[in-house]
Amino acid sequence: MNLLEKLNYSAYEYYMANLPNFLQICHPLFDLGVKCFCYVKIFEDGSYLSFSNNKEFTKEYFFNVKSQGNTFTSDIESTSQEQELNVIYPSNISLYDKNKDSLAHLAFAHDIWHHYGIYKNKLNFVELYSFSMNVKDEYAPQFYLQNLYLLKHFCRFFNERSADLINADDRKKRAYFQQQFNLTNISDEDKWAQKAEQFLLRTQLQRLTVQGTDKEVLLSKRETECLHYLALGKSVKEIARSLSLSPRTIEFYLKNIKNKTGHVNKTQVISAYLKLQPAINCLQTNKILIP
Repeated sequence: MNLLEKLNYSAYEYYMANLPNFLQICHPLFDLGVKCFCYVKIFEDGSYLSFSNNKEFTKEYFFNVKSQGNTFTSDIESTSQEQELNVIYPSNISLYDKNKDSLAHLAFAHDIWHHYGIYKNKLNFVELYSFSMNVKDEYAPQFYLQNLYLLKHFCRFFNERSADLINADDRKKRAYFQQQFNLTNISDEDKWAQKAEQFLLRTQLQRLTVQGTDKEVLLSKRETECLHYLALGKSVKEIARSLSLSPRTIEFYLKNIKNKTGHVNKTQVISAYLKLQPAINCLQTNKILIP
């Protein structure tokens, strides 16, 4: 038995020892009509803690499944930090490649199908709450949609009742896939901020008049570009990279701006610029709305 097999066997022993407690916590869910519930806590290094009420499936999951497969990995990695992803998976088994989505085929073989998954990204791990029915239960998607609030309530109940059970600080509780995960996705707000910043950069004014200490001053095209990037929080080196110029040249333009306007520091220069650029001011103060 190699090291990975030993680690997975240790995790399986933990699962079997605590399965009665897990089943007791999940009993109300099964009375509601859900046939299979699986909880998985997945870490970037490929380690995971898992519980399911189907012992045969879970045993194969620990010892034979090498990865989450293309479909499930994509959903794990696309869950933004501190966000929740809800997915009702297609029920046609032919849509899942046997080699790339072996986990889906394993579930199907054990009569675990019609999955509804709730993914929650907790910064250094992702939690998956997976609700499933039997293969013949074609009403499952309708059941999920009609009872979403009950299933989400159960997730909160499960976390409360199983806090010690699913605490994965003890690495002996974890099994390992032969893959790693990228869980450092940026939030939707950050993604939109990046889009907004790119929009402002592409639509910046060629030349700009800013208020100096005693009069309005017309800046050159390069000075306007430098000030635009500066207002977006870019460093001299970052501005130089963006404009394909040397840092010394950028410093020269910024010095020219100070001399022209009479402002003695960067904060005063940026403040004068933002008065003419409310869109950038909104971006810097996180007031741009996500569509």
